[in-house]
Amino acid sequence: MAVDDWGGYRLVERVGSGTFGEVWRASHRSRPHLRRVALKRALATGGARTADLLDEARAIAALRHEHVVALRDVGEHDGRVYVAMEMMDGGTLRALASQRGLLADQACALLLAVGEAVDHGHRHGILHGDVKPANVLMTLAGGPKLGDFGVAGTLGAPGPGRAATGTPEYMAPERARDGRSTPATDVFSLGVMLYELLSGRRPAGDPALPLLALAPAVPTGVAEVCDLSIARDPERRPQTARAFVLALAEAATAAWGPGWVDAAGHPVHLPQPVRRVVTRYRRPAPAHWRPHRPTAEDDAPTVLPAPGAPARGGGGGDGEGPAWRSGTVLAADAGSATPATVARLLGAAAGADAAGVGD
Repeated sequence: MAVDDWGGYRLVERVGSGTFGEVWRASHRSRPHLRRVALKRALATGGARTADLLDEARAIAALRHEHVVALRDVGEHDGRVYVAMEMMDGGTLRALASQRGLLADQACALLLAVGEAVDHGHRHGILHGDVKPANVLMTLAGGPKLGDFGVAGTLGAPGPGRAATGTPEYMAPERARDGRSTPATDVFSLGVMLYELLSGRRPAGDPALPLLALAPAVPTGVAEVCDLSIARDPERRPQTARAFVLALAEAATAAWGPGWVDAAGHPVHLPQPVRRVVTRYRRPAPAHWRPHRPTAEDDAPTVLPAPGAPARGGGGGDGEGPAWRSGTVLAADAGSATPATVARLLGAAAGADAAGVGD
């Protein structure tokens, strides 16, 4: 049931609810950039739930990335804190995979984008803590954006009561056991996602069945990257989300040839080091992950050819593989709230205690 006016917003339709509060499709009556937002508001005033929403707002405000859901507004009305984020109309990755299914190259392309979003958070000291298909929202064009930073924490610091916060099926063993948080913790969740999207099942058992036992058609190199990413020993996994992305990119490019990401049909933004791997075959798929040392080029945006531009790679080009399919670079949202804006808007609630939140 629509609510005509709540804090300047018209609440059009409730699209979700949980222990944290409820999410509404909403439209602000006087601010044009807030005409289409997903408004999350706490169910009660004050307390842990209010702090949960503020934690999520702070986490998202620190991140400006093409594959992270953008923060639009944060405030308080009738004693209840709310957070307004960009409205995503394409559903979730979980719904996409269960309703329509994904080819192996599509699953890998989406994981590259999600992995880059996770890596962006790590570079800002933020562990997501609940990476899973239900928390990846899709644009109408099929691009993925990582959302729900409600259980996000600081790398290396579990905080009081946070040892088991998140979704157990996607949680790294060390995080479930003692709350340890390193980049490899989120890499485990990425590996579980990849395993599930490629096989239709989440890994189970100690150790889990190798991916190829359930999905023998998956390229061997891709399966090796996946199996290492879900290793129970965090030292055996790729140690950063960027290392996971590069290893997966190399394995997939060795299997499907250069240009496979764009041919998969989902618009993704990749930094130059990753884009170079997926557009030009360089060496065989890795037998194991190789550490990556970040460089100044890592976060440089890549501008892809406009539709109709000459093809690169294969198909009448240099014969290296499939013809290049024009992709789309998702521009950073100029309307996103900046950390400074959020700090100002959160001033009234500055006394709230930080806490994690999860559905």
